[in-house]
Amino acid sequence: MSHFLQVLPILLLVSGLLQASTETTAAVTPLTFATPALTLTVAADQVHTGASQTVHVQLEGALTQTTVLVLTVTYPNGESVHSLHSVQGNAADITWPVPADAGDGKATFRVTTQSCNCGNHSTIPAQPIAGMEGEGVFQIVGP
Repeated sequence: MSHFLQVLPILLLVSGLLQASTETTAAVTPLTFATPALTLTVAADQVHTGASQTVHVQLEGALTQTTVLVLTVTYPNGESVHSLHSVQGNAADITWPVPADAGDGKATFRVTTQSCNCGNHSTIPAQPIAGMEGEGVFQIVGP
């Protein structure tokens, strides 16, 4: 019994330490997951054939890697043109010539995004922004 009485204070101390460490609860911090938003703004709502059109691309969110932008323009004559662009950060302007034979009427454009670790050898995954797209229209008038 005397051996038990010698060990009892140690057991009580260890038990108290374990209980104190489990009673402490960590503060709960809410996490917010933000998805970047894509905003497109054309420089002019009406463009002459043979002139240039510009679309301003704004990516909302803390973007630090390169983002690939695919522009598809469909002209009134039915022709579709695709071009590849990129932006490092949050904003870019894409300018392209309107073909002389584009026809008069409504032209549509679409910009889609893809993540890119272009030239980046980091092991940290890119931000998930692939698959965002936006579209708009503008008018084409003869020269």
